[in-house]
Amino acid sequence: MTPVVSIVGLSGSGKTTLIAGLIAEIKRRGYRVASIKHAEKMDFEPGKDSERHLAAGSEATVIATPSRLVLVKPAAAETGLDEISCLLGEEYDIILTEGFKHEDAPKIVLRRASFELPL
Repeated sequence: MTPVVSIVGLSGSGKTTLIAGLIAEIKRRGYRVASIKHAEKMDFEPGKDSERHLAAGSEATVIATPSRLVLVKPAAAETGLDEISCLLGEEYDIILTEGFKHEDAPKIVLRRASFELPL
């Protein structure tokens, strides 16, 4: 199991600055690192903590609120549906996607008279 270390402190105490520094140093030493940010609400504005984790070199970060988890993982190129599905694990009976028309998965094609999608 991957070790987990938590940095804790009051708001404004420098937790994100320390984590960003640790991420950068751990990456510099050749290790792979991911991060988890606990938050009261989802906030994707530029410069927020999760973005700072990624900018420091975190290969993935999870934003965890009391009601949601969001995984943010930079992609070097278009990520295939199989790889994305693996991120969800095996606890579901079905995964529905929107889009991915060029992937090799069964499809339900919606058509309108005014718009033709090549099948």
